[in-house]
Amino acid sequence: MISRRPMALTISHKEWLVYLLQCSDNSLYCGVTKDLDARIRMHNAGRASKYTRARLPVNCVAQSPPMTKSRAFKLEYHIKRLPADKKIAHVRMGKIPGPKKAKQIKKPTLSRP
Repeated sequence: MISRRPMALTISHKEWLVYLLQCSDNSLYCGVTKDLDARIRMHNAGRASKYTRARLPVNCVAQSPPMTKSRAFKLEYHIKRLPADKKIAHVRMGKIPGPKKAKQIKKPTLSRP
């Protein structure tokens, strides 16, 4: 027998967020989640990460626009490699910069007599 359960309402694949927390020692912590409020509560309860557990309380200072899971983890990786002063702006933009263009080396031209 075929099940005739109703289809769920449109499931958005763009529901992941990258977030940036400021810890009590002013350090920054970057993470990925689908439910930001619940994740911040977990951090402040000391159940989300060893890093933030020792630096409570934490406050959210930036969050990205919704995106796919893949893009969120790529953005998180990129953010973690940035210096602290650039992290907040990059999270808020939610954009991963493209690869830097390699400098083109001019080939020496042979001069013919």
